[in-house]
Amino acid sequence: MVGAAGVAQDSDEQRRCIRVPEDFVRAGLTACEACGGKAPTARQVARRMGLSPMALYRHFDSMEHLQALVWNEAFVNLQKQIIEAIARSGGGLENLRQTLRAYVEFGAANPGCYHFMFSPGPRPEEFGAENEGTATHQFMTGQIKALIDAGYLPEDADPAWCALFGWLSIHGMTTLIVSGSIARLTGLSMEALIESVTNSIMRGIQARE
Repeated sequence: MVGAAGVAQDSDEQRRCIRVPEDFVRAGLTACEACGGKAPTARQVARRMGLSPMALYRHFDSMEHLQALVWNEAFVNLQKQIIEAIARSGGGLENLRQTLRAYVEFGAANPGCYHFMFSPGPRPEEFGAENEGTATHQFMTGQIKALIDAGYLPEDADPAWCALFGWLSIHGMTTLIVSGSIARLTGLSMEALIESVTNSIMRGIQARE
């Protein structure tokens, strides 16, 4: 097929054949971010890929299936950002500090996807996939347990509780940063807010008995 500009173009059928499920998931993330965190629709995803909406159903049982995998991939991307931040840190408690910082920075850089990650909707376990949101919490719990075992945190601290405390605190701040509310309320820069709240969370976790 030749386009209006005289450039050879693949037909829909040809384009469908070279697509893989991961392509649709990436397009779903882009659509999610562009529409402010609303669940991506078949039409939005297909339009971004130059396909008809029906092309999705060659790879997914339903649009809900794709939405669940888009949700999962957002958490995978959060995990990657945290792991990259830890790799650059000096070890010990600095690993936890960088985890909290990476979390906030991810939300601030991806406000639409971040909103989608904490909105109701289909979840990956409904379609036989691991829930990466749960895996993220388990990663943080394991990280804190390792710090307890290494003597950086009180030996009688509860890793699950500390991880939940840290997540609840950092999620609240990230949500306010994404909405723009916290800057108006405090007048502080994002950097100053991250530092202040991270220090507070670290003190809370270290004091937990």
